[in-house]
Amino acid sequence: MELINETIGSYTSKIFNKFADKEALVYAEDGRRFTYKELGYQIDMIAKSLISIGIKKGDHIALLSSNSPEWIIVFLATLKIGAVCVCLSYSSTEEEIDYMLKQSESTILIVSDKDMIEKVDLEKFDYLKITIKMKTLFSLGLIMSQMKRVLDDELIAISSNVLPTDMATILYTSGTTGNPKGIMFNHKAVLNGPLSFIKNFKYTSEDTILVTLPLNHILGGKYTAILGLLAGSKVALMKKFKTSVALKTIESERCTGFHGVPTMYQYLLSNHNSYDISSLRVGMIAGAVSSETLMKDIMEQLHITELNNTFGQTETLGVTQTTVYDKDDPKINTVGKPVEHVEIKICDPETGVTLPANTEGELYVKSAYSMLGYYNNPTATEVTMVDNWIRTGDVAFIDEEGYLSIKGRLKDVIIRGGENISPTDIENHLIMHPDIENAIIVGVPDKIHGEEIFAFIKLKETSTGLTREDIINFLSGKISRYKFPKYVEFIDLFPLTSTGKIKRNSLREIATEKINPSSIGEVAAN
Repeated sequence: MELINETIGSYTSKIFNKFADKEALVYAEDGRRFTYKELGYQIDMIAKSLISIGIKKGDHIALLSSNSPEWIIVFLATLKIGAVCVCLSYSSTEEEIDYMLKQSESTILIVSDKDMIEKVDLEKFDYLKITIKMKTLFSLGLIMSQMKRVLDDELIAISSNVLPTDMATILYTSGTTGNPKGIMFNHKAVLNGPLSFIKNFKYTSEDTILVTLPLNHILGGKYTAILGLLAGSKVALMKKFKTSVALKTIESERCTGFHGVPTMYQYLLSNHNSYDISSLRVGMIAGAVSSETLMKDIMEQLHITELNNTFGQTETLGVTQTTVYDKDDPKINTVGKPVEHVEIKICDPETGVTLPANTEGELYVKSAYSMLGYYNNPTATEVTMVDNWIRTGDVAFIDEEGYLSIKGRLKDVIIRGGENISPTDIENHLIMHPDIENAIIVGVPDKIHGEEIFAFIKLKETSTGLTREDIINFLSGKISRYKFPKYVEFIDLFPLTSTGKIKRNSLREIATEKINPSSIGEVAAN
């Protein structure tokens, strides 16, 4: 597939005209439905509204909202007129929002009426030129369209002046290692990245794809919602993931595709028996390392026949993807091969020297879909981008056939007595236990070994209980003794990010506090 040298606005206009009378979007929250023609009209209406209040090409427009049709409309309208959409997380604190608005040099903030007005004091952002509520913007758009304040010819002229190489959006990292960094992408990357995944998914206008992840993230926004619209499919949008609503929507809308993180699939597996989800065909699992056991359970119990265990990160967009049709495929525990126009290699984290097949090291990515860099942060850009390769910070290896396996994050590797220990290896063995639903391994400080191993374990509802001794007995003969967890904590719920990823940093803090002599005491210290 050749790279398409178009803007998002140009390409989506063609798609929306091609599938004009087909249903494009349904919102599970209130039942609203849009055809492609209706969605296109709304996008043009808001684009004209933005032009009428003085928004110009290159202006930075911050978008702060939970998942809604309005989010999609404003995002696409912003890109259509050549402005840059700064996508903010609706789970951010007021302090974090303030930082990102200033760091991104946003001049306009568009905010949803209910979700954020109660959460933040908008008057604190008095350095912005304009702060406008979503409802007001859409009312203004209706008025402007009736007055014909901005004519179609003017919108066409403005959108025609936007180039594929122009910056389209700024996405923010989670900021787990300091302040979040703004990641810049041009139109060509935002368009071609999702298109490279559509090819393997084989999505058509006959498909319906469920969107439950936040739209401001690459998986929920670019690689599910926007991807679905680019394919001419119907997008079934949820405000946020809720197991019962997701299952009801799959059943009622006859969804054929679901994209989620491992924890979401685990919730579906635990609750799907009362629902007819036989329409599901395609599954994409991303955002965290998935076990072979989970992958097989998804195929067997959710009856997903085309399962894609994929890898990507905000800086690179989608990197690898391979469809698995057989639960016994030996490649099921990999994240596949690179998609078109993407190269990968494994390097020594210290020297940068390329390593041979089946050797663990740091994953480097060179991609046509990669970021332009971190906005207003040349130092971080220089550290991450080396000769057009992006250092991902992930520990991985590539087998002799070119399949990628992710072992974890460099910063998550536990160094115990000089031995490098991958948490993922221990976790994958633990979840093989019939009573264990999930397990997370973190390192905690230790005076003798430097670090020790702490296991957080969530048991299945059917379990009658386990002890640390049971855990050690189960691991015996499966992994080396130095990998045995010294501490074990049984947990009911894992702390999650807005995208459903487990917060390892939070668990590491909890574990460190638990083994501190000033706290309650050691957990399963013997």
